[in-house]
Order: sequence, then C-alpha cells, then structure tokens
Amino acid sequence: MPSKVMSSDSPRKCAGALALPWFPSRPAAKGTQRFAFGDWQGYYASRFADVYESWPLDTANLFLSPRFLASEEEGLPALLRPRYLVLENDRGPFAWVALQVVTFRALDNIRDQEVWKGLWGKTKRFFARFGNYRILICGHLFIPGEHVWHVQGTEPTRQAFLRQLGPMLKRIARHEGASVVLCKDFEEPLPFAAEGGLHELSFQPNMIFDLRPQWKTVDDYLDAMSSKYRIRARRAFKKSEGLLFKELSFGQIELLAGELAMLYRDIVEAAGFSLVCAGPEYFVELKRSLGPDFQVTACYMGDTLAGFYSTIRNGGDLEAHFIGFLPELNRSHQIYLNMLYRMVEQGIHARMNRIVFARTAMEIKSSIGAVARPARVYLAHVNPFLNFLLPHVVRLVEPKEEWTPRHPFREEGEG
Repeated sequence: MPSKVMSSDSPRKCAGALALPWFPSRPAAKGTQRFAFGDWQGYYASRFADVYESWPLDTANLFLSPRFLASEEEGLPALLRPRYLVLENDRGPFAWVALQVVTFRALDNIRDQEVWKGLWGKTKRFFARFGNYRILICGHLFIPGEHVWHVQGTEPTRQAFLRQLGPMLKRIARHEGASVVLCKDFEEPLPFAAEGGLHELSFQPNMIFDLRPQWKTVDDYLDAMSSKYRIRARRAFKKSEGLLFKELSFGQIELLAGELAMLYRDIVEAAGFSLVCAGPEYFVELKRSLGPDFQVTACYMGDTLAGFYSTIRNGGDLEAHFIGFLPELNRSHQIYLNMLYRMVEQGIHARMNRIVFARTAMEIKSSIGAVARPARVYLAHVNPFLNFLLPHVVRLVEPKEEWTPRHPFREEGEG
C-alpha cells in the first residue's frame, strides 16, 4: 500500500487513501502529523494531550492506559521521548500504538569493557563506531513485555495491521530522522515481520514467575521448595537481619528521588549496557499517576538508604521495575536476593497471577522460581542495504551472558 507523511497543514485528502467523509471536519491538533496508509488515515503526535480524546480509556493493559502514558511523558529523560500513533479506518479509530524515540551510541552505551578486548574486540569496536543511531522504539524501553499496541475490530483487521506494521514504522522512522526501528518484546513470533523487513533477534529472555493459586502465605511458597533452596532462602532471611524494608509514600519518594535515581543508575552502569537511564522525576511521576499500583520499597541499614525496589501492578501481573542497592551491603546482607523474595511475598499477598522479573540476573531469578520466556525483538534499518547488514552488526557487539537455569521446587510427592 502506498503511504506518506503529511503535516497538519497538508491537504486533508491524500492520494491513495480512502476519503473519510467526516475526517476533513476534524482539524489536526497542534503538534500532530497526519498520515495516510493506503485505506487508513491517522495521526502521529509527540504529546499525549493531542491524542487523548481518541485514546481508549478502557484498555486492560495499564501500560497503554492514559494515566501511565501521561506519567511517562512527564517523567522520561530528555534523551527518550514518547510518541503516539492512532490509526483510523472507515469506522473510526481502531489501532493505538505507543512509540518512543532514543539515540543509541554503541561505544557509549556498551560499557562492558570485556566486549572490546583482544583482536576480535578491536574488530567489534571498529564496527561499533558506525553504530550511532536514532531509534524508533515500538513499545516501552523501560517496561518488558508486549505492551505495544491495542487493536480493535475483526481478526482480518488485526492481520492487516500486522502486515502493514513494518512499512508503517519505517515511514514514521524516516519522518523522525531515525535510522533504526525496534519492536519489543514478543513471546511468540510476530506475524508478517519478515515480509515487512523486520529481523527477528533473541536477546536475554524475560524471567516470569507463575504464582501457584494454593499459595496463601510465603510459608506455602517455601514449603513447595526442595530442602536445598528452602535452606538457601532462610539463610538469606537471616543475613537480612538489621535491614528495615519500608514502603515509601508519595512525599517520601519526592524527598528521596535523587538518591533512588543514583542507586538505580549505579546498578545499570555496572551491568555493562544501557540505552538511557531514568532520572529522579521518573519515580515521582509514576507514583503521582499510578498511586497504589506503583510501589517503591526502601531498604535501610540504620539511617542509611541501602537500596530499594519498585513494582507496578498491571492487572494480574506484578511487574518488577527498577531497583538499586549499595554493592558492599549487598555482599554482606544479600539485599538483592531478599528483595526478590519480598516481591514474591508481595505477589502472593496481593493474589497476583504472576511476577514479571524482566531481564538480567537470570540465574538468581531462576533460583527463586522464575522461568525464562522468549523475548523476541524485531529490528529494521530504513536503508535496504544497511537493513541487510543490521542483524550481523548487532550480533557482533551484543553482550553475552552465560547462565544455568535453577529448579527450586520439589516434584509432587517429594518431601
């Protein structure tokens, strides 16, 4: 299908697009861009206020809800900016897509120096010099999982949307001055990705913990473990003696936001790779908008803020969000492991279906019961030749993490 970008000042009828009888009477909001995608029309905006009236209020996914998107817009760092796409057919709006734009510099964002060592590392460094991209992200950079779009209508409508996804995103990327498109994170293969020029790549998996309905307390959870892992958990609890875990109010988050951001940033930078870090305002705006659905729990050693963890409640899922801790106290008191156990306890008490622990630290997360699930991402370059090379370049500089899955639960009938 032919497609093109129109500014809000462009003629409201587009060659190759279906003329909607009511569409010309609806002026484009300031800051929006008109689009025509074959038989569809729609608009693209950098401010949520410009699409709010067309955005569904009843989506079951918190991460596509107006209150979450509004909080992101206020809280995201300057290098990561949100975008919004609304598509309309002859019946009105039918698809809503959450997008973000970020700048990636391979030499700056890959901090693991092991990647660059030796002759092979120098070769990768050479190619990484060309890895400076403005990236259009289909989804949320800080949130793992399929929180990308909401499509209404029949299955043929959904299939048509997925078939046009690649070409649409490339068109928008050119408009944004972005050279790379990234769609994240899909447990199942994305239909029509290859024919749309999107390359499937598998990075670190998403760690998911399915909570058993018979667990009413944390003791029920511990009883389901084999003796080895139950002893390990109790040893961690013992080491946490002297630590005070306390849920923070909105006012306390405002007061401690700078310290929370510093603890979080130190962990991200130690991991060796990041696109961008959230700042203090991110925590404040999430709490302002989400209220009790966003919880920040601080960990104190006396008067010292030793760490924190945060969670977001999305329907039946408890999403483990940002964390931070002091490495020296983590070694002596196993702060991180105790945070994971506390999130499990929180999920059990709240009667959640599962906990989404996201990527990184896969082995320790598997040791408490999380299981690796595929997290497929799809990449495309707007230049056809560079799009052919892109997956090969990504694999050259991609950090690797070897880990061994753990199995903490005993089989039925075992003591």
